Amino acid sequence: MRGSFTRPDSSMPDVQAQWDKCNNMVLAWIMHATIKKISDSIMFSSTSHDAWQELEQRYSQANGTRIFEVQRALCSIAQNNLSVADYFTEIKKLWDEYNAITTIPHCSCGLECASLKAVHKMIDNQQLMQFLVGLNDIYKTVRGNLIMIRPLPSLSQAYNVILQEEKQRGLSATSHIVNQSAAFHVQVQSRPMLENSLGNEHVALAGQQRNNYSYNHKPKNDQSISASVTRNDRRQYFCDYCKVPGHSIQRCFKVHGYPPRHRLYNKNRRIAAAVQTDQSSTNSEPPPSQTSFNQPGFSASTN
Repeated sequence: MRGSFTRPDSSMPDVQAQWDKCNNMVLAWIMHATIKKISDSIMFSSTSHDAWQELEQRYSQANGTRIFEVQRALCSIAQNNLSVADYFTEIKKLWDEYNAITTIPHCSCGLECASLKAVHKMIDNQQLMQFLVGLNDIYKTVRGNLIMIRPLPSLSQAYNVILQEEKQRGLSATSHIVNQSAAFHVQVQSRPMLENSLGNEHVALAGQQRNNYSYNHKPKNDQSISASVTRNDRRQYFCDYCKVPGHSIQRCFKVHGYPPRHRLYNKNRRIAAAVQTDQSSTNSEPPPSQTSFNQPGFSASTN
């Protein structure tokens, strides 16, 4: 597909047939991996290498632009509403894509080279920090503990610790919901008792209001009976001053004065003054026996 193996000449017919078989198989893979509009444009390509070159020239993207996009996504990625597993999956895809479009230097010494191990450790620490930075603030305590560990834990170890913390928080939230449900159930059960007590209070209040209404809106017969009883009570009193039954002299207006809004209020002062004058003159007049004894020229015959 990349053109590293060219088609053999006719001097080797068996190898040429084998090469044509492999070329047709790869070409079929490419055509079935693309949509119909694109596969129709490479249908008449003679080799899989020609089809691949045409697609690469048409749809290939410069590595610099894609590296910029991946780096920007890595700088802005955050957990937000995602779970820890989903967040790790999203950031892991960006890391894999970045490693695919960039080239990590290799050492001729092999995998045991100390410089190569240091490079991989640096990349692992960088990915660890990116993963911890994007976590939500509810994991800040665990995140601080991981950062203070020396040497720093691997990315897999940090992921396992954060995942366990998420499960623990899920269990705590579940128990809290169960407690709230139990409290709500108790509240619902106690509500009928409260409604019954409130209903009894409402019944008592309604009865009291009915009694007050019936008392304030008595029939005319009851009012006439009470009025007659009041009149009978008043007939027991008789005023010695105005000679009118129905009240006593202690409640007589002519003696004590009319109220301010009474129609005879203007006569109040004159009548009260006259009554007071009569009473004072009566009190100041001496008895007849004393007057006869005190008259001048009176001689006692008893001697």
